[in-house]
Amino acid sequence: MKMSDFKNSRLDFVKREKYDILKNKALKWKQKCEDNDIIILKIEDDIEKIKDECEKLKVSVKNISTEKHELIQKHKDYITNIERDIILKDGKIQRLEDDKTDTKERYKELKDDFREQQRWIRENIK
Repeated sequence: MKMSDFKNSRLDFVKREKYDILKNKALKWKQKCEDNDIIILKIEDDIEKIKDECEKLKVSVKNISTEKHELIQKHKDYITNIERDIILKDGKIQRLEDDKTDTKERYKELKDDFREQQRWIRENIK
């Protein structure tokens, strides 16, 4: 074996070793890329699920907001009805108190008229 043959075989060995190292690195990067592609697909699926859930939540929020406004309006109507009933009751109470006062005054007038009539009868009949 000649020295040049030895150098060539050594050179071929080194080239082969570098080629294998580069090949292994390339395979690792390829595997990382494939793993990343799988992760990206999962993330995209998750994003779609989140978008769908977000749309459902938007609809729910809109429905809840509508219900809230309806409940607020019902509450306002209820309060308005109660306030109106209170005013009506207060008015009725005031009318009854006025009627009571008028009745007392009328009773007093009738009582005074009756006394006066009794006095007149006693004075004029005797």
